[in-house]
Amino acid sequence: MQTISNIKFIIKTYGKDLGLGFSFKEIAKTQLSNIEKAIKTLMPMTKHICIMQQTHSSKTVNIEQMPNGSISIQQSDALVSRQKNIVLCAFHADCVPVVAIDQKSKITGIAHTGWRGAKNNILENMIKSMTTAGSSIQNIQINIGPCIRQECYEVDNDFFHAFLDDDKNNRKFFISIKNDTKQLFNLPEFIKNKLKNLGIVNINDTMLNTYSHENYFSYRKSSQQNKPLGSNITIVSAINK
Repeated sequence: MQTISNIKFIIKTYGKDLGLGFSFKEIAKTQLSNIEKAIKTLMPMTKHICIMQQTHSSKTVNIEQMPNGSISIQQSDALVSRQKNIVLCAFHADCVPVVAIDQKSKITGIAHTGWRGAKNNILENMIKSMTTAGSSIQNIQINIGPCIRQECYEVDNDFFHAFLDDDKNNRKFFISIKNDTKQLFNLPEFIKNKLKNLGIVNINDTMLNTYSHENYFSYRKSSQQNKPLGSNITIVSAINK
């Protein structure tokens, strides 16, 4: 939580404490009221909750006006808004929740960043949307939430070479294992590198690992252990004090 003049920025990740299902259809059908209750307990002044229905794409939606009703759904992988007392939400269960705040313009953004989105410029699109809305690169602060970390993110060599085809320097985000038949991918560092290339220097990382942390859902771990899937949810809001 950060307070800037008369605005308080709130960033929070809910994990197994909310017990959300994995599929968006399941969440939307039975659990939106639980999300709304949790958020409004934390932030009573909340006027609207905007929930991202991620598509593993590079689409960003700018919430320019306060939507009608208490909750709205946006099909995208990033949300941006300069509206106060609106909560932007992203579901994730190993992918990286990237939260952006501009302390001067009071613009907020959040991205659901999997490897596809990161590779296909979802972060660049979110930052561009923020600067178009009035942010300055030098004022943007990034927070990287709980996600899968390199020691738990094993990928095959086809995955590895697809990143090398984009840029040979991407090799530094991989560690070869199992006689070079597999790789460990550092998605959070790949993301940080992209953000730094955009000129963003203020980057905070929780360093939390969804795979190994008992309080968070991990798609990979649950799939490997044949356990029920679930979702974490990260929120960001600029609210009036």
